[in-house]
Amino acid sequence: MSDREQIEAALRRSVESVTAGSPPRLAEAVKYAVLSGGGRIRPRLVLAAARVCAASSISALARP
Repeated sequence: MSDREQIEAALRRSVESVTAGSPPRLAEAVKYAVLSGGGRIRPRLVLAAARVCAASSISALARP
């Protein structure tokens, strides 16, 4: 799985978790704001740092 695919999957999981039980209009607004694309520079930097430190990408993208 590419970095971009890993990042997008992690974002989708997080958004689904956060918006569970939210009013539909609010959930759609959050999904639009978070999942509408972009460079995703910070997550890519996190994955690069994880590789340098020999950490797994799964743990690097996990929610705290």
